[in-house]
Amino acid sequence: MFALIIPGRPLSTAFTPIDSTKVTISVPQPHFVSEFVICLLQPTLSPNNGIGVYFAIPPFVEWNFVGSLTLQRPSSSFRAPWFNALSSEVSEIRLGLSVEDLSVLQQQSSILEQSEAEKAVESARGIAQNLYEFMQSFSQSPQSIQSIHQAKGQFFHREVFQFMFRMSA
Repeated sequence: MFALIIPGRPLSTAFTPIDSTKVTISVPQPHFVSEFVICLLQPTLSPNNGIGVYFAIPPFVEWNFVGSLTLQRPSSSFRAPWFNALSSEVSEIRLGLSVEDLSVLQQQSSILEQSEAEKAVESARGIAQNLYEFMQSFSQSPQSIQSIHQAKGQFFHREVFQFMFRMSA
């Protein structure tokens, strides 16, 4: 048995069984949901299995991995990947839970973490580029433009950039 907790909404256990290893639950008004919690209320998994957490938008064909639960971690809070990505016209999404082998879940988690790290790096690069362009708009001499350009090059240098990214995480 599972529970879904969305801040500001009542706890829900209204999961619908799909088969012996899968259940789903509807989340109305998903554009208001920025995070959610899934809990295993009665952890009865085998030690080699975990629960994959997925979401799908209408028409509910493509399921996207969000994270996982295990016996060692029977509840977890997740950021809603659809938040700020859906229009208010999308009236519901579905969360799906699936019993899966731990090795499969670890592999999916690793891919997800790498993808999130890449998004964060790209976001930081965009911010740095915007800052560079902003600073450049105030420069009045070729020397100041050169100084700004050198600072940008140093910032984008791999070791410095990665160090700053790790420090902010």
